[in-house]
Amino acid sequence: MKFSAVFTTIIAVASAAPFQDISSGSKLQKRAAVFATAKTYDELSISGKNAGTAKEDALQKLSGLPTDLSQVDKADLTFLGNVNKIANDAERGAYNAKIAETAPGEDALALQRAKIQNKVLKLTASVLSLQAKQAQGKNVTAKLDTETKKLNKNIATDVANAGKPATALKFNASTDNPAAANVPKDKTLAAKAADVISQSNKAAGGKNGTATQGADTKGTGKKDKKTARSDIEAVEVVEVADKVAGGVEEEE
Repeated sequence: MKFSAVFTTIIAVASAAPFQDISSGSKLQKRAAVFATAKTYDELSISGKNAGTAKEDALQKLSGLPTDLSQVDKADLTFLGNVNKIANDAERGAYNAKIAETAPGEDALALQRAKIQNKVLKLTASVLSLQAKQAQGKNVTAKLDTETKKLNKNIATDVANAGKPATALKFNASTDNPAAANVPKDKTLAAKAADVISQSNKAAGGKNGTATQGADTKGTGKKDKKTARSDIEAVEVVEVADKVAGGVEEEE
């Protein structure tokens, strides 16, 4: 399998030093769980401040796994799964809810940047867990490919917004009891939040000159073919940006 740059980086950065030989012979022993202490969502959150470093921030929060992923403790797999769960619940119960009630504009986009940071945390936990399961002989290739593509997309979105402010939200959840914070999927709410971001992106595009493309440059009352085509392309660019920044998908 050909791994992406992000995929291989996660293995390298999130891993601690190799195992020490603690037996009387040469057999290496499985280490104790790395994530032995429960964490609240707010302790784990990487959202806030400025966009652009979500990948590094997520890897730092989830660092310490052994280099040999086949030796990852079962308790750590559970922890990573719970991180994914509470971050997903925060996406639904905090970010989608807040964005949906926010007027289109920069405030909504700042919330969306924090939501993207949260997605990077959520998906990093998922990819790390799946990498370990694969190393332990589980057939998770399809799921791992899917989650890695999602992770790469959200990292790219975060990097594209580097330096722009992100508004973090608090969420009451913990890895020791993720079910307590369960938030059911609400497609209507997610779609409303996505629509707010879509409107916000279109408004931002207009301010940057997108709305003026395809203008009547000759004073004839008609757009020439070249500028008309530019107008169509501008709309297509905005639509793609909407899908990247405000998509309803990726909840799990």
